[in-house]
Amino acid sequence: MDRPAMQHPELSYRRFLAYAALAVGVVLVPLLVWQLGSILLLGFAAVLIAVLLHVVSEPLQKFTPLPIWADLLIAGLILFGAVAFPSSGSSARRSPGNSPTSSTAFEPARPRSRTSCASIPLGSSFCPI
Repeated sequence: MDRPAMQHPELSYRRFLAYAALAVGVVLVPLLVWQLGSILLLGFAAVLIAVLLHVVSEPLQKFTPLPIWADLLIAGLILFGAVAFPSSGSSARRSPGNSPTSSTAFEPARPRSRTSCASIPLGSSFCPI
């Protein structure tokens, strides 16, 4: 039994436009995500902060007769205080040897030696010393 030879279906104008739109979308979507990454990150951070505000304000809603907006405002002030003043507790007290101005906290930078520049390829031509 002979089968008729399979012919390739003709590419219609509508199908061509669909393939072209798919190809353009495959190229443009990653490009847009790459270029608008900071905006996407900002949106993600906004959602995280909103969830955090609601989590902090839930106990206030249970125990106070304030409206929701006031509970969210108080929760925001609590979070702002926790971020702006993290070392106001008793655990932040420093021992005398652990102060940020002690001699071990800030050591002067050592000058670079010529051997460190010469040990890398083309180092002598790029060494600022």
